[in-house]
Amino acid sequence: MGRSGLQSITNTKVSVLATSTTVLAANAAREYVALTNDADETMYVSFNGEDQTNAAVMNEGVALLVGETVTFESPVIGFGPIYAICASGTKNMTVSEGA
Repeated sequence: MGRSGLQSITNTKVSVLATSTTVLAANAAREYVALTNDADETMYVSFNGEDQTNAAVMNEGVALLVGETVTFESPVIGFGPIYAICASGTKNMTVSEGA
């Protein structure tokens, strides 16, 4: 998988707010990402290039429906920060990142 093979995966829970929330910081070693919406409402995700910091905006970007998981692997996934937003705030997203 990817440049050198998947060596490790880090799993975290992120509280997504009603304002743009960073769910993953930029990571040049990133080879895999999985985002799971554990909330009771749709979240919107913004993927950024390595030097970009475009915030997540409601009803724009990738819609992550309730209970849905989206995964990306190298070379498709970018290395920049990933942001999410939801309508009412403080909703959980499970985030996995592999390098």
